[in-house]
Amino acid sequence: MKYRADIDGLRAVAVLPVILHHAGWAPFSGGFFGVDVFFVISGFLITGIVADELAEGRFSIARFYERRARRILPALLVVMGASLAAAQVLMTPPQIEEVSRSILATLAFASNLFFWSEVGYFDAAAGAKPLLHTWSLAVEEQFYIVFPLVLMALWRRGVGLRAAIYAVAALAALSFVAMEASRELRLVSPSGLFYLAHFRAWELLAGALCALVAMRSGRRPVPLLALGGLALVGVSMVLLPEGVPAPSAASAVPVLGTCLVIFYGGGGGLADRILCARPAVWTGLVSYSAYLWHQPVYAFARAWALDEPPMTVLLALVPLILLLSWITWRYVEQPFRGRGRFGRAPRSVVFAASGGAMAAAAVVAVALGLAASRPAGGPVAAYEWDNKALGVESWRPLREVVGDPDYFIETNAVDDALWFDAAAPGARVLIVGNSHSKDLWNIAAFASDAIDAQFARYGAQLRAIGPRHLFWSAENLGAATDVWLATQYTEDDVRALPGLIEALQDRGKTVTVVGNAPEIAGHTGATVADKLMVRDRPQSAVQARALAGRLETIHWELLQENEALAALNERLATIAAASGARFVERTSLQCDPRAGRCLAMSDGFDKAIYDYGHLTLWGARQAAARAKSIGWFERALGARAAL
Repeated sequence: MKYRADIDGLRAVAVLPVILHHAGWAPFSGGFFGVDVFFVISGFLITGIVADELAEGRFSIARFYERRARRILPALLVVMGASLAAAQVLMTPPQIEEVSRSILATLAFASNLFFWSEVGYFDAAAGAKPLLHTWSLAVEEQFYIVFPLVLMALWRRGVGLRAAIYAVAALAALSFVAMEASRELRLVSPSGLFYLAHFRAWELLAGALCALVAMRSGRRPVPLLALGGLALVGVSMVLLPEGVPAPSAASAVPVLGTCLVIFYGGGGGLADRILCARPAVWTGLVSYSAYLWHQPVYAFARAWALDEPPMTVLLALVPLILLLSWITWRYVEQPFRGRGRFGRAPRSVVFAASGGAMAAAAVVAVALGLAASRPAGGPVAAYEWDNKALGVESWRPLREVVGDPDYFIETNAVDDALWFDAAAPGARVLIVGNSHSKDLWNIAAFASDAIDAQFARYGAQLRAIGPRHLFWSAENLGAATDVWLATQYTEDDVRALPGLIEALQDRGKTVTVVGNAPEIAGHTGATVADKLMVRDRPQSAVQARALAGRLETIHWELLQENEALAALNERLATIAAASGARFVERTSLQCDPRAGRCLAMSDGFDKAIYDYGHLTLWGARQAAARAKSIGWFERALGARAAL
């Protein structure tokens, strides 16, 4: 297939918005559509090569996979090796284990399935995973395991190019319809739609169609249509909001735009002048390496920073990403694809070297993953690195009380049953909200010896409690004297709050709005305590005590930087006052403003939080002790609180 500089320029249009989007630059809210553009380009180029060779009777599966190995593996192995090395220095043991597992999945070209299986409540933020972006490589390789065989079968049956075009169009339509039907009917989770290859196949097949139609009918450049296509790609990157599902019908905008550029470009005009500019072509040439490097660079920056790095810091890393990309392209990609010694290596050597390098990478990943999983010795042996385990443990008291080992955030059948002893004296308090209501229930349970009240919980997102919600028929609600609304408030929750308060008051309930819990830092898969432990690596009890004290101050300082949280709590207090409800803040349960300290970690390495703000059981016990000492429950319940 003849080289086209405009397609390299189009690669630049795809990769730069992805990089800038992942840096958090607002103008590129739709930068994630760059991956869709890559899929179309890949489908066009690979299908064009395969179809040409099939037509000439010289296509070979072995040669096809040799080209794929030369193209994909060298740079990928370098980036994976660098990521594994950096993880040893910058990440916690559980994160190192996850990087090791993700390397194994990537080597098997199944990382899309791996990351899909990891999706869940306790999953780390996407930006904290160095190899998350390899899901798209897995999708491509899974597609190319099947698609060349489909084309071979069509050619061998002599169906003709026209029939092949119809067959590929039918497959693309089937994939698109399956994607939209699964979304609308909720047959597949959003994460499944995002990661699974058959819901992305239509984008690769769209590029394949362009190649097959061009092969049959020829391709006549139309500069105006190419410019229109480039505009569609640009609009999708800049104007489509971040909340747009991907993939979805909205993905058809960049896909169509890419097809127009591919099919009608290359003949002069403004689109060609833009795409064939030297900076665009250069960026396109290094785009594969740039895509590989950007996610690890950002992930390790997040691993080192105590809070989410500012957008300016992440944008400042773009030149580093491009430098690494050029070095990798020049000294890794090119030697294996050019006419030098590596480029001339026989196919058998390529396959043997590829298999050997992949096997070696797998062995190293397994060894380092196992090493990270071994308990540490010395004074840090008691430290619990596994935040998922701490999160699961924080649900244990509730699960034991209700007798349901699977009790979780919401949609629990037992929430509709009666927990209260109606004959017992004192207030009956129903705590309603998401996972943060669990923390408040734990605090109340640990302070129960000083409170003249019973506590139950109803798990729900406040914004979801409409007039027909099962909440209104729950026995606990009927028996409750008080309802505490405790959640991590979104804007939708805040909008729903006045109506919810009024509906509860109409049922005779005393309503208390509990402020947002302190949110110490962005959720990057490791707590601030974890990051300081990685940095300082205390080797004695004295060093551990010093770290714990410093951490309390750091938690307070990070909380003061969270201006949005303070503003939100002010809004909640205003809404509560206007609605005749109580408002109580939660910050004082964890923080002492006079001392400038927040709960963080004990001298014995017990952590107070297991992510950005959810309390561990140790943290809940400490918060309960503080609640008793400052009269927090008296403020929340009034004179009825103290025994």
